[in-house]
Amino acid sequence: CKNILGNVGGIIALLGVIVLPITSGDTALRALRLGIADAFHLDQSSKPKRLGLSAIIFVLVAVILVFAKSNPTGFNTLWRYFAWSNQTLSLFAFLGISVWMFENKKAKWVWIPLIPGAWYAFVTVTYITNASIGFRQSWPVAYAVGVIAAVAYVAVIVWYGNKRASRLISK
Repeated sequence: CKNILGNVGGIIALLGVIVLPITSGDTALRALRLGIADAFHLDQSSKPKRLGLSAIIFVLVAVILVFAKSNPTGFNTLWRYFAWSNQTLSLFAFLGISVWMFENKKAKWVWIPLIPGAWYAFVTVTYITNASIGFRQSWPVAYAVGVIAAVAYVAVIVWYGNKRASRLISK
């Protein structure tokens, strides 16, 4: 950036490298706190209640960070789990979009989110089946499990999407 944009570009890039992970972490921890509070019906209306739940989350994060720093492969292990879980999360986004399309009479276009969702199902399941942080199966086994997972993903979404759409029509 410094070579292309000069000193100002270098400073902006440096700030981006520092600020973006901090804001992403802040957003992730806030989303985690709100998700936990919602799932367990925890009142978060007052500052002490928010701080109480935040403190528990911060302690868990501190334990994870200590593990990452004290174990020679800690960060790499955590990063692989994070990357896998992040890609797996996309499956649920594509699932939600696909079902929404069925519910809103756009089923003829459901292939648009269904294809990348099936691909992510294949990739993430194949990876965790083969990886050393996963089930440590051979590549042929991992590919077979990945294909089965992708086909099952598509089948479940089509079945569930049609079920939801027919339920809405009958109302």
